[in-house]
Amino acid sequence: MKKRGVLRNWGYLLKNIAETDKLLFLLIFACVPIAILMPYLQAFLPRAVIEGLQNKTELQSYLLKILLIAMALAVTVLLEQTVKWLLEMKGQDQRGRFSKELRKHAIKVDYEKMAAVSFAQSFDLSIEAIAGDIAITGQSANITANFLTSLLGIIAFAPLIINIQPILILIIFISFLTNYFYGIFLTNYDEKITEQNKGVNRKLHYIAYKSINYKYAKDIRLYKMSDWFFKSYQTYNNERRRWERKLSGKRFLGDLIAGLFVFVRDGLAYFYLITQIFTGKIGIAQFVFFFPIITSFSDWLISLSTQITELRTGSLKLDYLRNFFDTCNDNRKSKGAPLPVSFNIELKNVSYKYPESDKLILKDINLNIKQNEKIAIVGVNGAGKTTLINLIMNLFFPTQGDIFIGGKNTKDYSQDELLPIFGAVFQETFIPPETIKNIICASSDSHDETKFQKAVKDSGFEKTILELPQKENTYLVKSTRKEAVDLSGGQNQRLMLARVLYRDAPILILDEPTAALDPIAESEIYEHYNKMTQNKTSIFISHRLASTRFCDRIILIEDGKIIEEGTHESLMAKGGKYAEMFNIQSTYYTGK
Repeated sequence: MKKRGVLRNWGYLLKNIAETDKLLFLLIFACVPIAILMPYLQAFLPRAVIEGLQNKTELQSYLLKILLIAMALAVTVLLEQTVKWLLEMKGQDQRGRFSKELRKHAIKVDYEKMAAVSFAQSFDLSIEAIAGDIAITGQSANITANFLTSLLGIIAFAPLIINIQPILILIIFISFLTNYFYGIFLTNYDEKITEQNKGVNRKLHYIAYKSINYKYAKDIRLYKMSDWFFKSYQTYNNERRRWERKLSGKRFLGDLIAGLFVFVRDGLAYFYLITQIFTGKIGIAQFVFFFPIITSFSDWLISLSTQITELRTGSLKLDYLRNFFDTCNDNRKSKGAPLPVSFNIELKNVSYKYPESDKLILKDINLNIKQNEKIAIVGVNGAGKTTLINLIMNLFFPTQGDIFIGGKNTKDYSQDELLPIFGAVFQETFIPPETIKNIICASSDSHDETKFQKAVKDSGFEKTILELPQKENTYLVKSTRKEAVDLSGGQNQRLMLARVLYRDAPILILDEPTAALDPIAESEIYEHYNKMTQNKTSIFISHRLASTRFCDRIILIEDGKIIEEGTHESLMAKGGKYAEMFNIQSTYYTGK
């Protein structure tokens, strides 16, 4: 993991605050003199009260002096609480901005990177910088303000402490150094166990999310998987609690040591000041003034140590976040090449393996798809069909070889640049909690009503819309809105067809979107797609060979390689693997 260091990360956060919230930046520095002045006034008020009584000061001037000090203290307390509240509120705003930025980066990262286990783990660790115990993105303003207050308070009060007894400075500094070095130990220990247990966090998040996901609720209940979820969660949570308890124990030991030093400090301070009173070197008024000064000085030193520890720990969390941002920003860059104007697709010696894997999923693929040709890519599950589609769409990048669209190498384009030329429906389709119209027209900035009505009619989705209470303005995903509806599987397919037709992209891809339907329904839908998308390059993916007989050419993939290609008739006449698979599958449909 790339480490930037505390100072660089601190500067990064302060720069972010200065650029995004100037008021928050000013509040950090505004609170420092207020926080230093307050303990001085708290110590000075009882001293003034006692000195006035001892000196028998004239009543009116005495009361006026006490009133002015009390008013100054009250104003200081009010200002301090106001600034603290503003810092807290503004800090939450800053955390919200980072949270938004995290999701923005995660959504825009190259699709291929999301397949890596390290990506999910990196995302989980990044969350710690936003929502963890030390959410540094939200607490940085508070930590900075406390650090500056402690540092400047120590400088301001040091001459007063030296005046009382120099040895107190030594004791207080020993306490500070102990806390400081123990804080370094805690940070290093935290980093070590975080790295060791990042897989545990990923498993916990996975189980927590899946257990309450409506999509899986029926399976969980039908097959009594709730016990498994509970036991799995309990197992991983106990594992996490074990290392959290270890860290908590180390923190407790640090707090205990700090408490012992406070006890020694206060005991020595009381002993020395009481001795000074009995020897007549100071009076009661000076005693009540100096003791809170010593306490404040010591508290600031402890606070300084605490803020440094929090900055170090927070810096570790921020490294995870910034590394995640760097990973997301390291997308394939555009070389400024003009977009293809023709849409024939050519793959030359293409091989592919997933990130963090040594196994080739596709091996030396050579394939040429002509513009407006209807191609079927078939094979058993796991043969590499979807991986091939991801490569063609520039969602994955070849490990070896090249892919050309309209004679242009896809390596010259960013992922986003080429996506507009594709219209695709995948096996698992995301239905957002939006209106039907917004879902269908999602690919364009503005809605074209004529185009929308044609897409709805051609897809066969018009009847469904007319039966809904709000027609095309009906919201989907019932779990998010009371007035929303859920569509059936077939209706969802019609919705997706309408979206593809509205997009009107030159290359159409259907990656087994009908796998959950029966073979006859799948065949009908594929043929309907074919009729509605004439004059387009179309690629149909299926493991059911009967659904794609209408295609101009069929490509059979097995174990990551193209083993046969041709029309349905030529492949059947050849009597090879395709014919064998087709005949086996047909027995399930005909019973012969």
